[in-house]
Order: sequence, then C-alpha cells, then structure tokens
Amino acid sequence: MKRTTFCSVAFLVVALFPGTASLAQDAKTRFKIDSHYHYRDEPDFIKKTVETYRKYNTMVCVLTPIKALEVVKGAVKTYPDVIIGYGSISLDDQGALDQIDKFHAAGFRGIGELSNPLKDYNDPAYFPIYQRMERYGMHVLFHTGVVARRNPEKPGTTGMAKMRPAFLDEVARRFPKITLQGAHLGNPWYDEAAEAARWNPNLYFDITGSSLIKKKDTPQFWAEILWWRPSLESMHSPSAGDHAFDKIIFGTDENPEGLLPNIERFDAFLKANKIPEDVQAKCWAGTIARILGIDLKARPARPGMARKIEESEREEKTGNLLLVPRKMSEAIELGLVRLKKGEKNRLAVHPDEEEGYLILKGKGLLLLGEAKQPVAAGMVAYIPRNTQHQIECTSDEPLEYVYFASWR
Repeated sequence: MKRTTFCSVAFLVVALFPGTASLAQDAKTRFKIDSHYHYRDEPDFIKKTVETYRKYNTMVCVLTPIKALEVVKGAVKTYPDVIIGYGSISLDDQGALDQIDKFHAAGFRGIGELSNPLKDYNDPAYFPIYQRMERYGMHVLFHTGVVARRNPEKPGTTGMAKMRPAFLDEVARRFPKITLQGAHLGNPWYDEAAEAARWNPNLYFDITGSSLIKKKDTPQFWAEILWWRPSLESMHSPSAGDHAFDKIIFGTDENPEGLLPNIERFDAFLKANKIPEDVQAKCWAGTIARILGIDLKARPARPGMARKIEESEREEKTGNLLLVPRKMSEAIELGLVRLKKGEKNRLAVHPDEEEGYLILKGKGLLLLGEAKQPVAAGMVAYIPRNTQHQIECTSDEPLEYVYFASWR
C-alpha cells in the first residue's frame, strides 16, 4: 500500500495541479524577506522563528547582540533557507569596531538596528564605524523617528530628534558604498524620509511599527509621500527613474507571532496604493536580496524528507496524519485521512487553497459545492478554492484517502 500511496500521490499532483509551480502567489505564500527582526533571549526562539517563517515562505534578518553571536551563527549554518545573520551594536560602545569585525568574520551580512545614539547620526564621531561597515560591504539598519520608552521611571540619555531621517541623507552621501535602511520610514517625519531616499540610491526604508496601523483608514496618504514614478522627467528629480515604492523594504520588528499580521498589513498597503507586481516583488524580497547578495534563483532550498507514513505527525484537531506538513513546505500540504462508517471530515471552504483527494480504500459520499456524489477506492476528486466540501464514509470498510493542498 505504501508504494501505491506515493506513486498515486505523484500522479495526483501532476494530474490535478499541472500548473502549481506557476500559480500567482498571495502575500502569505510568495517569497519574502523580513529585514527587521530582533533576536530574543528566550527558550526555543530559533525553533519558533524557523517554524513560523518557513510556514510563510520567509527568510529573516536576525539582529543579534554580540552575546548571542554563536547562537545565531549556528542557526545560519543549520537553517540557511531561513536565517540571515545581522550584528547589533551601539554607536557609542567603545568596542563597536571590534564587534563589527567579529560579526563580519562570522559571515553576518548586516549591522543594526542602530538606535538611541548620544549624538546625531551624522556626527563625525561615528564616521569610523561607518567606514568599517563600508569596507566590509555590510548593510546598515538605523532606527529613525519616535522611539519606545519601556521604562519611563528611569532617566533617558537620548530622544527621537537625534534619529531624524535627514541625518541619514548626509551619511548616505558621505559613504556612497554603504547601503542604509531607515526603520519606520522616519515616523513621524515621513516626508523627510521619503525625500532623503529619493535623492540617495543607497538609502531605503522599512515601514515597521505603528505607521501602517495609524494610517490604515487613509492608505492614499502613502502615495502622496512616495509620489515619484519612473515616467517622471524633471531636472528636480534623479534620472535613475525608480518607482518611489522601490525604496520600501518589508520588515516586522516583532516576535514570530507578529509575522502574519505584518504580512497582511503590508499587503494591504501595497494593494491600496495599486503598486505594480514587479515593484511589489522588490518590496517583499527583491531589493534586500540584491543588497545582501542573495541569489533568489539559487537560494537555499528547504530540507527534503523521506519517512514511513506511520512516522508522520498528527494534526491536533483532526488526528489526520500530516505526511508533508504545511510548515515544512513552501506552498503545499499532504495528508492521510481515515474515517469510519458514518464519520465525516469537517465542512470547509478555502478562499486561497485548492485540494485534491486520492481515494485509497472504502466508499464515501463527497459534498462538492451544492452537489453530492459517491466516491470509492481508485477515484480522484478536485476541490477548487471557494468551494464548500465535506466527505463521509458510507462503507463498512474504513474510508482512507490522501489529500493534497496547494496555496496560491
């Protein structure tokens, strides 16, 4: 039966989903890179990160304090399809240059999030640090704009005025071989951030934090800030002809549980502003991949797997065997279902998922849309998205079938 199952599953994939690889993907399943994600010294942090980010087909730049260098270095080696190493330093730390050397030697691709400086970002005291990162070709992430105050009872040493996006304009001009990323699009100095990015080909911004939340009811606001287009011909704009949204890079600045809400907000942000697909691809991954030297066509593949059916994990709610769990793949799930006479699977409708069934044993009654039809061993069924479906076992022999699910 095992040989029949896997041969038949291969047939099912080809027969029912011949164009699976070419389907247009939605925000959840398309490839993404989270450019702004802080390491947390918590149990199973790397495990949770890998499981969550693989589930949503996303690589992640992990901003790592020096004390966690070895942990993240090991994670980069073990999970090259997910983890990208960044070093985290303080501009005012006397050991900053030494730390940059160590992060570079470990193969980390960037430094950040630089934050809470005692001086303005464009102060000459910080130039040796920028020179070192420029020499190594390391991408640099700066905090810009309003900054959290976690312990208001303690005196502070800095404030948002020292982290205005305008200071990055000078840093970008003085160090043209560095690529810079400002966090939070300079919140609340959005105009300032956008205009600095417009004139500096080595300056980009993410839009993490509260901005997409507070502007969710007025998404057209962003098109007013990010206003220039490739068709613009003016002596008052650069001649490169970039789309303004080319300057925006996806990030979350949250914990693993924050990935999905941030994907949804960022997707709504792009769609509300009617951003072309080629520009969206740059925002989600293309731009930061180019900066970091990640070849999207040759990026590390997820680890493969071969095991006995009985060794598969069980879905907690249904008890189904997850032959290939969704979290393991980029866009599919494969499962084995067994139902006794009179048992049904749950009634479902999937707006972004197609399914196929391969009936291995027994007989059943399949609800497909508004119609019911009998199924039996040796039959296949196809369930389009947005179609209600449910199957019931009608035979004394248990109904056994493999389902194949594919997400757009």
